[in-house]
Amino acid sequence: MSFESVNRKNGGKLPKGVFKDDAKWILLPSKIILESLCVWPENRSKFTTFMSVFIIINYAFLLTYNMRYIIHKDTDLAGAAYGITGFMVAAESVGRRIILMVFAKKVTKILHAVYYDFWPSDMTGKDVISKASVLFVIATIGYFSAGYSYIFNNLIGQFYERKIPFKSIYPFDYLKSPYYELIYVWQCLLLVEFDVHLTAFDFFLSGLVMNCVAQFKLLRRFLLQNFEKAVKMAETQPEKATTEAYRLILLAVVRAEGVRPIIYFWGHLSQILFYCAAGHDLSLESTMLSDSIFQCGWHLLPYNRDLRKALILMMQRAQRPLTMTIGGFGILNLASYMKLLQFCFSVYVLLSKMAAKGGN
Repeated sequence: MSFESVNRKNGGKLPKGVFKDDAKWILLPSKIILESLCVWPENRSKFTTFMSVFIIINYAFLLTYNMRYIIHKDTDLAGAAYGITGFMVAAESVGRRIILMVFAKKVTKILHAVYYDFWPSDMTGKDVISKASVLFVIATIGYFSAGYSYIFNNLIGQFYERKIPFKSIYPFDYLKSPYYELIYVWQCLLLVEFDVHLTAFDFFLSGLVMNCVAQFKLLRRFLLQNFEKAVKMAETQPEKATTEAYRLILLAVVRAEGVRPIIYFWGHLSQILFYCAAGHDLSLESTMLSDSIFQCGWHLLPYNRDLRKALILMMQRAQRPLTMTIGGFGILNLASYMKLLQFCFSVYVLLSKMAAKGGN
């Protein structure tokens, strides 16, 4: 049965197993938030398309007047840097919304694969997969708290100083009432939209990666548990045991290869800081699959040349870990994250010394 037919049968609703699944539930918070922003790829309609186009047009006006401020002759370097920061973040939000609109069908197909084709987390027993890794939770809390603190600072602090969140130059005196109040509310609404959108979008992408990590964990447990059964079966039915073991290997190969398109499709959209923990877990679990295959008890089964060839091929493939890259320029893992922190600290020390010398 295809994903589409299953989805139609359920009336477009999520399968009940998603809510209880230790890995698939991670997608639910981002689904709720992105649906409220009319950007969830599974729910495309005329209304959501209209709202997305309307929001993009508003961002176009915002970015236009923001760019006027950046390139204005009276804007100093610090003001231009502040304006560029806001411009880049707003443009990123627009880009992500457009990407989800253009690739809605492809993303929906990936989601259906996760819902209906990925193994449930309790397939090999209870408590096999934790709700989320500790690093993933820490990264999520830090990322969300920083984003919403930024919103609070702009909503409260800017108003009392009679400033606007996005530095802009308008063709009229926007500091006069009621222009200031209208522009302030308009910019604040867009500020809340893009901040919520960005955090939910990142949580959605990292949730897909965490589901891939969960599949590798299930694969390893599945091979170990089922080979133990095959070993017991070999004592009474050696031919049937060998055939069953070979079938399990082929099934595992298909499952492992099916994860790769998701990583390839979303890898170039990743953001370094938020995905380092998920990328590290993905590489680790894909590499550990080779050890699980070697330890599954294959040597206790009757000799089968095809089975051992399949085992060797799987172990060779698993020794090349799946990785998330930054457009092919670097790998997202904890080692890269530490290198990034070291580089940032080195730049900070250098700039501090230069500033100290300039002050003297």
